[in-house]
Amino acid sequence: MITPTALMGSFLLDLLCGDPEWFPHPVRLIGKAVEELERARLVCQIERKRLSEMLGQLGFRVFPSAANFLLMKRSGAACSASSLYERLIVEHHILVRDCGRYEGLEPEMYLRVAVKDGPANLKLIHALKEVLA
Repeated sequence: MITPTALMGSFLLDLLCGDPEWFPHPVRLIGKAVEELERARLVCQIERKRLSEMLGQLGFRVFPSAANFLLMKRSGAACSASSLYERLIVEHHILVRDCGRYEGLEPEMYLRVAVKDGPANLKLIHALKEVLA
């Protein structure tokens, strides 16, 4: 607990010294961190929508998400989700999650991809186009 004397002393010290730029105030640091987190959230939201639309154009059913990943289903595909998974790793060095063993999901139909920045998402789309061709 802060005593009234310590509180008055800290108030007087703040009046005398001010808030020097070389000593970052914790509130400023917290504010900068919040700004950065908000920026990252907005970028993820924009990229998630963009990636979802591009995956839909490739024939995937993309399920709604509020996280930084998308669950997608490949219906009527010539190749299974596990073969897509393997080819993306071997040929393009892109890691996705094969969700065929998840309870409640049909085997060989579901993949989960991470939502990243624009260039990484485009790399995934180009790799999927090549693998699906």
